[in-house]
Amino acid sequence: MSNNTHFPTDPGSAAVDAAAHGADQAIRSSQRLANQALDQLAAQIENVRSHAGPALDDVAHDATSLAHRGSEALRHRSDQLRDQALHVRDATRGYIQHEPLKAVLMAAATGAALVALGTLLSHRGHR
Repeated sequence: MSNNTHFPTDPGSAAVDAAAHGADQAIRSSQRLANQALDQLAAQIENVRSHAGPALDDVAHDATSLAHRGSEALRHRSDQLRDQALHVRDATRGYIQHEPLKAVLMAAATGAALVALGTLLSHRGHR
């Protein structure tokens, strides 16, 4: 007599195996979907990077160019103002040399006007 004992298939065990198999398939399916989504996201990021890089380079170049032009314009305007100041200085010296009495009277009148203006403003401030 043989002692081969056959165990009847346990219906609970089959259900557990089926649930485990289903869970395993769901996990693998979720992993595939997640990997596909990550691949798509990586492709989109690379696309944005490839388009944004040149645009950022252009913006940086434009900003540098604008700063350079602004610096040149400021330097040019400074040179103009310096030239104008030198011209006014030379014209003033020439006027003083040719009309010394008028120059002294004009300086005195200007000084008196400034003192009067200062006095007026000082009295208004104390009220």
